[in-house]
Amino acid sequence: MSPFFSFREIVPLASERKQQIAYLKAVIEPELAALEKQYNTAFSKLTQQKIFDYYAVFVPVVLGKSFCRLFGRDLQPTELRLQTLQGIITPFFDDFFDIENLPDERIRLMMENPFEATPHTLMQEAFIKYGKEIKSNVKDISFFNDISEKVFAAQILSRKQELSSISRDEVKTITAKKGGTSLLFYYSVLDLPKDDTILQIIYDTGSLLQLSNDIFDTYKDREKSIITLPACYTNIVELHTYFTEQYNTLCDKILSLPFPKKNIRSFFFRINVMLTLTFVALEQFVSIQEKHGGKFILKNCSRKELICDRAKMSNLVKWFRYTYQLHN
Repeated sequence: MSPFFSFREIVPLASERKQQIAYLKAVIEPELAALEKQYNTAFSKLTQQKIFDYYAVFVPVVLGKSFCRLFGRDLQPTELRLQTLQGIITPFFDDFFDIENLPDERIRLMMENPFEATPHTLMQEAFIKYGKEIKSNVKDISFFNDISEKVFAAQILSRKQELSSISRDEVKTITAKKGGTSLLFYYSVLDLPKDDTILQIIYDTGSLLQLSNDIFDTYKDREKSIITLPACYTNIVELHTYFTEQYNTLCDKILSLPFPKKNIRSFFFRINVMLTLTFVALEQFVSIQEKHGGKFILKNCSRKELICDRAKMSNLVKWFRYTYQLHN
């Protein structure tokens, strides 16, 4: 059995997710509704879905609680609030680049000094409002500001992924920076140790989560002409091998941390559940390659072939097997 698997971790995850959804409905929904009334407009359904179905749940429940449990404690109410706000502003940050097409310096100002920024849209109003609250309450503001700058730099660097000439190594570097700095951003609002060993573990975990996300978004990114690692391989077995190597290296690093095994398991269980699902998607891609004569040509793959159905029973069985058995 995997050292990160525990049936005891499953029930709290479901319960804490339910509690967070209730918090969002009772507290966050009215706050955002007030902003919508102020601007006489509404957040798009897609934006609301990203907030309430993913980021504002995932960040505190999966990431925040996992980080804290490595140190033997739970997420504090103030930290839960801050991480919830981080989850809310995450899709806004992306949309400033992709939807509103704001100048880089305008986005940088709202990140670095929301107290001096003037909002012009509903998203900007929410981003600035919650940015002020985060900056006013985070314990280590210097670390938070440093990581925020690195997140911004990684986002700018990711524009190179729109170039067909980008190399596989460049994509690997960008993927690592985007994921690593993003996870450090979510860690930065917690009152937890920030020694080099811990920060490197957080960075490496974020890097692998980003690669996992890119693998699941292969079809979407192809349609947007964004080059991620799945587009860099004609032999997808090599990507499977690369992901496996990165996963095993990360697991070894985590297991070597000087914490009780119970804490380590509580820290990595929820994140590991996400990472192991990636092996199901990669297994699907390998099957596609075999079907297409031994080569993985992304442009020749159908939407159905590139999207891994996480709710499909056969995939759930594979997922459980990977989660239960990997890294024995």
